[in-house]
Amino acid sequence: MKRSEILIEGTIISNENILVNKGNLLHRIIMMIVLCQSLFYTIFNYALGNTIQAYITFSLVPVSIIAYIFSLLGNTTLSKIFNLICVVGVISILAILVGKETGILFFFIPIFVSTLIVFQGKERWLGYVLTSISFIIFLFLILSNYRITEGNEMNPREIEIEWMLNIGGSCLVTVMELLFILTISNSIQRQLIEKSNSINAINKELNATIHTRDKMISVISHDVRGPLSLINSGLNLVNWEANLDKDEKEIVKELQNRADATVNLIDNLVLWSRSQTKEIHYNPKLLSNNDLNDILSNILTLQNSKGIRIDWQLNEGGNVFTDKNLLQAILRNLLSNAVKYTSIGGSITVKTKTLAEGTEISITDSGMGMNEETIHKIESGISHTSLGTENEKGHGIGLQLVSEFLEKSGSKLHIKSTIGKGSTFSFILGSKA
Repeated sequence: MKRSEILIEGTIISNENILVNKGNLLHRIIMMIVLCQSLFYTIFNYALGNTIQAYITFSLVPVSIIAYIFSLLGNTTLSKIFNLICVVGVISILAILVGKETGILFFFIPIFVSTLIVFQGKERWLGYVLTSISFIIFLFLILSNYRITEGNEMNPREIEIEWMLNIGGSCLVTVMELLFILTISNSIQRQLIEKSNSINAINKELNATIHTRDKMISVISHDVRGPLSLINSGLNLVNWEANLDKDEKEIVKELQNRADATVNLIDNLVLWSRSQTKEIHYNPKLLSNNDLNDILSNILTLQNSKGIRIDWQLNEGGNVFTDKNLLQAILRNLLSNAVKYTSIGGSITVKTKTLAEGTEISITDSGMGMNEETIHKIESGISHTSLGTENEKGHGIGLQLVSEFLEKSGSKLHIKSTIGKGSTFSFILGSKA
């Protein structure tokens, strides 16, 4: 189950990572393209005697190297922004210097494409912003007639050569980026198909496991619990005091404790399994005092094997609007917990009290009590268990179920306790539909 959860959860996360990783890969490729093109244009301009243009285009060489170092160090966002600003800046300067008639502005096309691709995942919004800013700069350069002409005049032949080189260079970069996009798409599609096949195979395994689990739960809840409950009831009903010596009485008492704990554990395991697979639904209805009285009577008939005095004081008109099965499980676990930690001859009191926000149900025992740390763990739904007054063992599932079922009921468990004096467990349920 855990394996499938990781894979199913990881489907969304890893798909996002695929796009981010591919965007970062394209960014590194673009930096290499910028480096190569800047070297080519530097040599070309230097050969034509355009020294200023050669210096400007050469400036992108260290820019590409610095951006690549940022990327290697893990600062990919800074690398992308730094590289984009420098490239847009150099193209803008060249457009103002040599004129837009040379086709230098065509390099904005691969800039738009690459910016939208390299910024993926959580950075996607940044890509949209930077593309918009680049487009505004592009429009400004297109619509503006501003140009530094002094000493930068070009004859028609040079303009034609510049035009061909710039158009060719921008088209080449754009085509390479589009091919890269197609490669990314095919790669992601293959990985998604592989993941889908893997998840389908795991789902088949999970379905088989769930079917086996359901059969095991059915066997445990019927074929194991039934006979064990009969044995437990027999142990509780027979008067063992008459013909047993002290050691035999201790053995019988231990058998009773073990039987009680095992039946309770089976009930809780079945409930816990159903709650984890969302098989338990919250179906509330209005329960009267008579309903509460019946629930408590059924629970106490089965659970009180220590001769503890248990009283319940149900407030008149203290109706509750809740799921009967969940309430029965909550009260059964809380009363079982109270019996466990209350000594023979002690007392447990169940009360209902009408409040403005609903009906409060409280269970007070005269048992061992607990410290603040234990109270915090239980109220937080953290598993906690310790030996009872007759060395009864627990598994910590019962109170976890209580917290889960109260949450389904829109309530919460509250605990007040004093070590050596007992504890009070209370919760509030609505009294209207």
